[in-house]
Amino acid sequence: MLSEFRTRLIEHQAEHRLFELLVEKLSEQGYLKKRGSQRTDSTHVLAAVHRYHRVELLPETLRAALNELAEQAPEWLQQWVPVDWFKRYERRIEESRLAIKKEEQEAFLEQVGRDGSQLLSMLYQDETPPLLAYLPQVQILRQIWVQHFFWEEGQLRLRNKDILPPAHLTLRSPYDPQAHIGRKGGFSWYGYKVHLSETCDPEYPHLITCVQTTDATASDMKQTQVVHEDLSRRHLLPQTHLVDAGYVDAGLIVESRERYGVELLGPVSRNNQWQARSLEKAMICQDLRWILRQKRPRAHKATRVSIGRAYVISMDIPSSTFALTRKRVASALAVPCVLVLKRNPGVCLFVLKRNFFSFNADVSSKKQRNFR
Repeated sequence: MLSEFRTRLIEHQAEHRLFELLVEKLSEQGYLKKRGSQRTDSTHVLAAVHRYHRVELLPETLRAALNELAEQAPEWLQQWVPVDWFKRYERRIEESRLAIKKEEQEAFLEQVGRDGSQLLSMLYQDETPPLLAYLPQVQILRQIWVQHFFWEEGQLRLRNKDILPPAHLTLRSPYDPQAHIGRKGGFSWYGYKVHLSETCDPEYPHLITCVQTTDATASDMKQTQVVHEDLSRRHLLPQTHLVDAGYVDAGLIVESRERYGVELLGPVSRNNQWQARSLEKAMICQDLRWILRQKRPRAHKATRVSIGRAYVISMDIPSSTFALTRKRVASALAVPCVLVLKRNPGVCLFVLKRNFFSFNADVSSKKQRNFR
């Protein structure tokens, strides 16, 4: 059976053998251009399991653990398990969850939490067969209970959804714990992410050369070097590697050229991390404060007027110092926070985004309010 053959490949971690052998033979036949051009992009892979709501996930996780224990140690389970558990977990919860009213869901989940906690306690008793605690579904039950419950004054409480672990750590199915929710370009899915590299030379067939499957939450940026290492190991490195903004930054461009001899081409995305934004705002604030603190016969009076989503700051600048003033803030023109810089006779106008002054770059609230 084909499905059994695929299962054996996965069990022996040999799923790439046929693919790599096929690409090697195609290369020997001249279908791949040596040191040509390749491109890499990612797409989504849907998990072949049900995406559980929280009301479904917790009881179904406990049910999966009970089923596995019933197969491995039925006598041990029958010795102590409460009778009402058979009624509560005899069938999949998604078949009956609609019967649970919304106002009763939290109480129901806390009851499930107590049942699961009781099961875990029994599994770690001295008289319990030691291997039962290490069954796969029991380990998944333990992880999910840590993520969704906590103890408070001797009572098991359900965690608020806002304080659950990050998406790449949260388990969302007892049957595929590695599947997570991924998002890319406004599209979200539940499963995995696959990175595909293919040749794109003219007059040559477009052939897949590298396949990397990752967590759905993994960044594309981390896969660029992984792809290059895999292609280098198989002597399939391109001369030019085309990627989108998710795979390229300044460091990877230099590393690809020096380490692999690959010209990495793609739009370098802007650094949107808070550290970079804070540094830009700090530099602009420093330049503008320098202008206002110049010791000149004429005081630099500044007024600020709110217009829509922007602040217009008007400062009286002497003609003799305008050239120096313009030089000091010239670098700020390239920063998105500063939208325009104009000169009227004796007046310098700055138009800044409204949220610009939310950053406190060593400026007191009074100085921010009066801009002096």
